[in-house]
Amino acid sequence: MSKPELKGSDLRSKAQKEELLRTMAEFTEKLNDDPYQAGIVHPNLCADDIQDIVEDVMWVRDFTELTIKIKREDADSTISVEVIERKK
Repeated sequence: MSKPELKGSDLRSKAQKEELLRTMAEFTEKLNDDPYQAGIVHPNLCADDIQDIVEDVMWVRDFTELTIKIKREDADSTISVEVIERKK
C-alpha cells in the first residue's frame, strides 16, 4: 500500500507549519538565553522586579545603558516593562 500524494495546498500547509515550528523554537531559544532583548515586553510584574531586570542587564549581561518603558496595567498593582534599547 503506497502513501497518497499530497496536493500543492497540503504541501504548502505542511511547509508553513514546519517554518512556524522552526521560528517558534528559534524565538524560544533566544528568549531563554536573553529575556531582556529590545522589544520584549514583560507583563504582570511588580515594582521590585525592575531592580532585578536592571541588575541582570547591567551586571550579568554587562550592558552600560538601558532604556525601558514602564506601564501600569489596568486597575491592579502590576506593571509591564518593555526593553527599548540597551548598549554595551
